[in-house]
Amino acid sequence: MDQYALSRRILQSVRDGRVRGCRQEQSVPARALPCAQFQRLFVIADYLVRLPARLRPQLLPASAPGIPQLPQPVFPRPFPRSKLLPFQLLFGHTPNRTYLNPANLKSTFFHMRNHHSTLLDNSTIAPYETLSDWTLSPQHCRIHFMEAQVAVVKVGKYATSESGDTLEMTERPGGGLSFVLVDGQRSGKPAKLIANVVARKAISLLAEGVRDGAAARAASDYLHTYRSGKVMATLNILSIDLSSQTMVITRNNHAPAILIEDQQIRVLDEDVDPVGVRRGIRPSITEIPLQVGLTAIIFTDGLIHAGARSGNAFDVLEFVRMLYEEGPPNPKEWADSLLKRAVELDQGRPADDISVLIAAALPQDGNGETRRLLARMPL
Repeated sequence: MDQYALSRRILQSVRDGRVRGCRQEQSVPARALPCAQFQRLFVIADYLVRLPARLRPQLLPASAPGIPQLPQPVFPRPFPRSKLLPFQLLFGHTPNRTYLNPANLKSTFFHMRNHHSTLLDNSTIAPYETLSDWTLSPQHCRIHFMEAQVAVVKVGKYATSESGDTLEMTERPGGGLSFVLVDGQRSGKPAKLIANVVARKAISLLAEGVRDGAAARAASDYLHTYRSGKVMATLNILSIDLSSQTMVITRNNHAPAILIEDQQIRVLDEDVDPVGVRRGIRPSITEIPLQVGLTAIIFTDGLIHAGARSGNAFDVLEFVRMLYEEGPPNPKEWADSLLKRAVELDQGRPADDISVLIAAALPQDGNGETRRLLARMPL
């Protein structure tokens, strides 16, 4: 069996939950693999099949019941993210030393998809001998395969013929998706024309492989030149980049973005200028490694201004905290809830265009090879 076929077979076994052993003579060094992606894949697969049978369910959430009390690791220093690649630094190939300690696996996940593997964690490194005394219950085994779920909801300003918010989506050349959300100045048809100019420019550059920050700056300069600096727009770009295994949030918007990472909610509210008012405007860029539970919430200023006329402004952050306390992220339900609450605060008559974009990396459910897109709009 050649190295390519062996890697494919081991990957399929891992994905199906059937972590099989392989004969010693079939185990080849990772450096012998011709493809860098399969090299990373094989190091993880080789590690899994070398584990003793009683240690194979090695990925445990920290909150799972019945986990035995683990001792202090030999090296308590967290493993730096900068050294996660190549995986040879993390997994040894000598018979007696393999370097993964399950003592700190709260945020450890394997992502095996499209023949690419990434370990996202702050795990502690220790010699394999520290693992040999543990018996881990198979029902606690967790091998996480992620999928991206994205939801968008929009509503126009009351009594206007057209919304001034525009959303565009494109598939990235290196894998992944990018979403561009633009709010044009004013409302109605003039705002829509401005938003379309910015969105089309940004989305065309992203589709050609231009980085998000560069695409945002180019769209700003283009609008400034096109309308002589007399109009402006707010711009948000949210990308799920499979080539870098990160989520990228690019903002030229006074409205903040909300990020949920490692079960913590934080606000991205760095002061930035809208696009088009002058040349050389720089966006705020936040890049976060993909991991299960990572959620980004982006919206236009109509959401935060909801209820302002009646003196009951919408506290978006507190509302998101309430949703998170009720259960794990659900982009569709959360987006609907945010929009519904905003319209209620505006007494059923939105004072401005409102758009909400939510993207989350969640555990994969069902057929991992199928992609779906569902859209609904009134006609």
